[in-house]
This record gives sequence, structure tokens and C-alpha cells, in this order.
Amino acid sequence: MRAPLTELRDKISQFRDTVESSLIALQNKLRQRAEADSAREILELLLGTFHVEKLIKELPSVQTDWLNGDVNSTEKSYLSNGEIGSNLRETQSMLLERIASEMNRLKFYIAHAQ
Repeated sequence: MRAPLTELRDKISQFRDTVESSLIALQNKLRQRAEADSAREILELLLGTFHVEKLIKELPSVQTDWLNGDVNSTEKSYLSNGEIGSNLRETQSMLLERIASEMNRLKFYIAHAQ
């Protein structure tokens, strides 16, 4: 009667060891996945921050290009000075709005990174 119980105990012990090793391996993989997810999230925030910074740097140059006469001559001939001034104000307004929007996005990324 002792032999079958000892055999059963050994099988249960082996099964327990197998389950424990599988559990440890699973926990290690889950930890690696969590670390990878965390790293990916940080990289996405950095990438978003980089794009916002790039846009904020580029947007003022759009206004400068427009002021320097990059508007083609056919458009200039159709626009009076008042219309050009009005369009300039609209352009400045749109650019400022866009910069403000991008700054808000940048603040969002900073808040989520902390």
C-alpha cells in the first residue's frame, strides 16, 4: 500500500515542479511584456514630442515665407492691399492657433511622461 502512495506523491511532486517552472516562466514573460509596453509608450511620447517640437519650429517660417512674397503674382494682382492685410491677419491667427494647439499637445505629452 505504501508503494502506490509514494509513487503518487512523486508524480504529484513532479507535476508541482513542472507547474511552478511554467508559472515562473510565464511571470518572466509577463514582466518582459510589461517592460516592453512601458518602453514603447515612452518612445511614442518622445516621438510625439519630437513631431510637435518640429511643427512649432516650422510654423513661424510659414508666415515668414508668406510675408517675403511667396504668394504668386497672379494672387497678388487679384488682391488689394486691404485684402492682403486681412489675409495676413487671418494667416497669423491660424498660425498662432496651430502653435497653441501644438503647445497643448506638448503639455499633454509632458504630463503623461511624468
